[in-house]
Amino acid sequence: MAIIEFENGDETTLILVVEPWGDRHEVPHLARVGLRYVLSENAEDRSYSVVSERKIELWCNADSYDIDIVFPSPCDMLMWDICVRGGWCGGIVDGKPVRVDDLIATSGTVTAEDFARLAVRADGGSGGELRETQHLRWLEAKFVEHLGGASVDAAMFRRTARRPFEGRSF
Repeated sequence: MAIIEFENGDETTLILVVEPWGDRHEVPHLARVGLRYVLSENAEDRSYSVVSERKIELWCNADSYDIDIVFPSPCDMLMWDICVRGGWCGGIVDGKPVRVDDLIATSGTVTAEDFARLAVRADGGSGGELRETQHLRWLEAKFVEHLGGASVDAAMFRRTARRPFEGRSF
């Protein structure tokens, strides 16, 4: 059995076309896709792809295929946004690499304000400088945008760890 797996790192939805069937699948930003298939007996795997802007055409030389799309969690989207767009990717704190999600409690409630201060702390800041105030507001706004409110249960801060087809049989 062959499995082809990829992630859409582009900010726009990607179209995956599986040939020779012509099946179209939408792959949103940060989603992971797995396509698996079984070759006919004694067949050589000659699958190939054509990649263009916002589209992948994948020729699969099998009689059938299965697809699994793993969607990103709100936490995945938030962490990507603050890192890629804002540079809040974490840093070295007390000699150890730290990201903001490393500092969030595993239970209880997390507020946008808590999150913003922890993001600054994870980047090595104190959260108290005047210059950081505008950054704190930006981080709080991103929290609300992605998580849907000014406070959420700490369980929301779990990244999607499942890979395509984990726990699924063919």
